[in-house]
Amino acid sequence: MIRVNKKIIVLSIIVLIFAYISGGNLPYSIFYVFAVTIILGIIYMFISKKSLSAKLRYDSKSYNVGDSANITIIVGNSGIIPTPYVYVESKILGSLIEGYCGDFIFIGIDKSKWIVNKIFFKKRGIYDFGDIHLEVSDLFCIFTSIINIHNKLDIRVYPKIYDLFDIKLCGQDSYENLINSKSGIDDFTLIKDIRKYNTGDNLKKVHWKLSAKHGELYVKNFDSISGKECNLFMDMHIDNLQNGLSEIIEEDMVDFSLSLTKYMMNTKIKTTLFINAKEQKEMHVECKEDFLGVMELFLKTKSDGTLEFTSFIKSNLKHIAKGNWIGIVSISVDDTLRDLLINLKEMRYRVSVFYYAKSTHEFKNNNIVKNIDLHKNITLLKNLGIECINFKELIER
Repeated sequence: MIRVNKKIIVLSIIVLIFAYISGGNLPYSIFYVFAVTIILGIIYMFISKKSLSAKLRYDSKSYNVGDSANITIIVGNSGIIPTPYVYVESKILGSLIEGYCGDFIFIGIDKSKWIVNKIFFKKRGIYDFGDIHLEVSDLFCIFTSIINIHNKLDIRVYPKIYDLFDIKLCGQDSYENLINSKSGIDDFTLIKDIRKYNTGDNLKKVHWKLSAKHGELYVKNFDSISGKECNLFMDMHIDNLQNGLSEIIEEDMVDFSLSLTKYMMNTKIKTTLFINAKEQKEMHVECKEDFLGVMELFLKTKSDGTLEFTSFIKSNLKHIAKGNWIGIVSISVDDTLRDLLINLKEMRYRVSVFYYAKSTHEFKNNNIVKNIDLHKNITLLKNLGIECINFKELIER
């Protein structure tokens, strides 16, 4: 596509009319200068459009929220004439770099120009960096050639995973075996390896057939699992994304939820994630492959749910036996959620609620917490023995 400076064209027509009416060498000489300039501009446009190219250079194709990256745009000129006016723009960089307006560059004959852009990923997702927009003008800025180049480049930004090794959930005394177990119990259906008998080993672990074959005692080593389960409910309601502040808080909520899920996996506790998004999900995480599947899911899963969070929790209680631990992850705790948490405790579920509150003034004029006295609700729940944890403090620590 070529854009034309209409003022120059109109002026050329006026000069032609003036030369035709008045006659003489000078008016026609002026018109010929305009005509030659326009012809040279057209030739220059065709040459530059064929000789210009652009590609991207990057350090990695996957990052985590909070990472920084250098994305370099390399614009090359393989033609026989220099390109003095080249405007380079990437729309995706405009969404990631505040104040980004593209770059104007000069490229000599058979040269290239490297434009380095440092970006900081604040949100998870799949970013398409493939589109590069070039605008090339001739020396007199009569014509502008627009070149759109597409390189296949999707960069994946995953949620940030925090190390929660020192987290204490539900109290060291009452729920130590449920959440904080480091050792677990033996699963006698999963044999890890076999070794020689040592004094003090449990005779139930002796591999009698192998011992009889070799004439000495051998015992089985079993995989250690906790035998415990946790159920984590995530509030991915559309109200989470009301403004710029809310979007950052939502990222923190997802980062914490997946960090907690990984902590459970590392301590051999099976986790069931109940995700209240538009496409409701129930995901079981027991191993690394399961966890990687959850990470992939949250590349595209945003807060777009329409079902009220309390209704979502109630609809899934049938899958959870009484006495099991339930973790609730929500940006805030409104009156409806507060009442449900109290009911869950009365139903003998072990409940912990994870909420966001860096400081109470951050919630002022925020639609997602309107008509909510967060401090009052949290205080009431704590007084009733329901564990309330500020997940923002955990991830900052």
